Amino acid sequence: MDAGTNAASGISLADSNTLECRYITRLVHPHYKKECRSILHLGGVLVDAIKAGTGEDDLFGLGQSIAHLEIPLAHDITVEMQKPDGSMKTIIAEGSFTV
Repeated sequence: MDAGTNAASGISLADSNTLECRYITRLVHPHYKKECRSILHLGGVLVDAIKAGTGEDDLFGLGQSIAHLEIPLAHDITVEMQKPDGSMKTIIAEGSFTV
C-alpha cells in the first residue's frame, strides 16, 4: 500500500486498562469511533500524525491511499522506546501505560 511514500502507516496505542476502556465501549477521542484497543494502521496517513502548519507541498510523499488496513494488536502488548543515550524506556507494559 502506498509504495514509495515516506510515511504510509501509523500506530494507535490505547491503554486497555483504564476506566474509559472498561466502561465506555466507544471513545470520542483520540480514536474516534474505534474500540479502545491498540491498532497498527497500513495505508494512508492518519490526520493527527500530520504536524500543524504543514502545507500542501509538504504532503507530497505521504500515503495517499484510500484503502486502509487495521491490524489489532494484542491486549498484553509491551512498547519500549530507545533514548538518545541508548537506554530503554517502557511506555506500555503488558497493555497498561507506565508513563
